[in-house]
Amino acid sequence: MPWDAVDLTPSEAASVRAVSEGVADEVQQKLAWRVIREKICNVDALSFTFAPDGQRVGDFAEGKRWVAKTMTLFATMPIKPNSRGAPPATPVPE
Repeated sequence: MPWDAVDLTPSEAASVRAVSEGVADEVQQKLAWRVIREKICNVDALSFTFAPDGQRVGDFAEGKRWVAKTMTLFATMPIKPNSRGAPPATPVPE
């Protein structure tokens, strides 16, 4: 079922943790991105599930897919420069 726990390798789990803590290197960031989209959100799976409570299961799966699709949209969206031609300022962590 879409709400079941996802099996991650130790390196996958460590990569997701490193991203959440803001200390991931480039390799960890790319691995975490792939894990979140493909394993956790199951972006390429069908959201329809043949089960006794199929509508609820399908809705849950579609919500996970929507998160991955939205993340992908923002990651691939063109970033407009400001009026001086510079990219937007990088957010400063609190």
